[in-house]
Amino acid sequence: MEVSPISSSVAALPLGALEILVQTLLAREGFGEVEIMNRWNPKQKTKKGGFELVCFRGTGPLRETTLVKVIQDDIRVRMLAELVGNVDRINADFGIVVTTKRACHSARRELPKFTTCQVRIVEPPDIENLMRKHLVGFREHGEPNHAYFSFLMEQAEALEGISVPTPEYVKRLRL
Repeated sequence: MEVSPISSSVAALPLGALEILVQTLLAREGFGEVEIMNRWNPKQKTKKGGFELVCFRGTGPLRETTLVKVIQDDIRVRMLAELVGNVDRINADFGIVVTTKRACHSARRELPKFTTCQVRIVEPPDIENLMRKHLVGFREHGEPNHAYFSFLMEQAEALEGISVPTPEYVKRLRL
């Protein structure tokens, strides 16, 4: 399988820059307010559980919460189980695992067996399709926007080591 230049550029991003990209794509896709959970590099442990982003959509009592795990490795069954456990623990509605690599065969086989919540897998072709759809990282006529990737790198460097205060509605999730 041939890897596109955009997928290669996405795979080369550090975790913080990848989280910013995923945050942008989910917001444009209609997932509402998307919060990054203060994990900027792979060696850093997340303080809230095994996920990097939380999406909130809805108004009043009709709120929908989606947890997003962003990884730079193959998706394994253990990662899916961890996300499902977190979705169940905080009563979220959905889970999404985003990877710059791929889902291994066992993870694909086990995915339908997680019946307590809906979990989706997003791989490099899906990321690229969302980027094209929302013109994120692409210019108007479809050519890659390399300046955007430089911008993501700068943003990620600026965020490393910074602890962003957790919004009140995230605190209410009892993470």
